[in-house]
Amino acid sequence: MEDIIQNRNPDLAQKARRRAVELRAISYGSNSEVELELLKSVYAYEEVLYEKHKKHQRATYTWRMIKRVGIIGAAEKAVNRKIEPAGYKVLAEMGMHDLTFEAVIIRYPDVFNEEVVSRAKARLKELSEICTKPMNVSLFGFDRPLQRLSKSGSVHKGPTGRKDKYKDKVREILTNAEKYHDAYYKAEIFRGPSLYFHQRALATRNPPVSFMHLEYVYATLASWGMHRMGRGGSKMQSFDTFFQSVEPLNDKIAEAQSFDFHEMTDIKWAVLKEIFQGVKVMASGTTIVGHSKVMHHMLPNVIPPIDREYTLWFLHGNTTIKNDLENEWFLLKEIISEVFIPVASDMEFHSKARRWMARSEDYPWDTSVFKVVDNLVIGSKK
Repeated sequence: MEDIIQNRNPDLAQKARRRAVELRAISYGSNSEVELELLKSVYAYEEVLYEKHKKHQRATYTWRMIKRVGIIGAAEKAVNRKIEPAGYKVLAEMGMHDLTFEAVIIRYPDVFNEEVVSRAKARLKELSEICTKPMNVSLFGFDRPLQRLSKSGSVHKGPTGRKDKYKDKVREILTNAEKYHDAYYKAEIFRGPSLYFHQRALATRNPPVSFMHLEYVYATLASWGMHRMGRGGSKMQSFDTFFQSVEPLNDKIAEAQSFDFHEMTDIKWAVLKEIFQGVKVMASGTTIVGHSKVMHHMLPNVIPPIDREYTLWFLHGNTTIKNDLENEWFLLKEIISEVFIPVASDMEFHSKARRWMARSEDYPWDTSVFKVVDNLVIGSKK
């Protein structure tokens, strides 16, 4: 039956196979987004084994390794093994070249040490040169600085026309809002502590630097996978360091809580920039992900949570960020100005978002208009 579908409708077969991989990974269970993506890689590899042997086989060696060292450790060891271009080529033909361990490692560089990330990049580059089918995992721009905004706030348009691409993404979100919203909630991946602490952090944001509120924000980031135990991976600062960095920003945060995304000015952006650059929550890696998530729980109406796997991949086709505080602020401002505000300002969308937000029992993650937009970006991958 699978071969019949493949021959008659290869596109449908690809989508069905990919969805089956995603469902198997979800049913297995995971503690974070990166673990879920790595599990998808394992199940995608089992699809390669099926194509090779024409019968379902488990990735026995990989599962044994997962049992011994965990899914993160197994991925780290996998990128040191001999390259298998034939297996990669089959994955590419099945439209799942983004589900290799290497591709996931590159999308989550904060979770792995620099040596592992560097090895993953080298392996993908080598695979792309060996295989005749080009990769759909973009290696373009891994070592290139991100575009910056000018002092006036305008985007310096590069050869890729990123501003035009943003407009296309805005249209995509608005056109598929209901579809992406349904997909987000049908996936049911984010529940438990990640939802509870998110809701509690939002509920306690007044006053903005209360001990209770900051504890909930800190717990939210940990439950969202921003801190990994043991060697390697993303790490958060101590709670004391985080608290002490936010405390002097109390007046600025209180002022920003009255901001409306419809009425942003240079002065208001300057206030948000001061908060962004004043927060100290991440001990490793980039700041845009951790800082945007902190600020979202203080200022949900003007700052969305930014994520590598979903936001940056959806908008840019890669998850590369140059570790530079100034550069990352400009990137956050650009994404808010060019994507989140245009989507949220659409009257039809705004009406839908408000209806969804009013049904909190059915849609518990729809906690603000910007969070609804974020949910749709996530839903676009489900």
